[in-house]
Amino acid sequence: MFAKLRLVPKKRYWDYFILVARFLLAFTFIKYGYSKLVDGQFGVSSSDLQVPLKDLPLFKVMWFLFDH
Repeated sequence: MFAKLRLVPKKRYWDYFILVARFLLAFTFIKYGYSKLVDGQFGVSSSDLQVPLKDLPLFKVMWFLFDH
């Protein structure tokens, strides 16, 4: 396997790196967009709805308010 890697020109390594980086960025953007569409990013769980607002951590309140 290493013998085959030595046959690949050095310029190709950079091309493969760019290709992999583009796929990772595309996957990240698609995952982010999907979570925004299905209310998975800023949603409140049903267990949080049972707790009075004064007992919730401020971070959870702030995170929920970012949605509005």
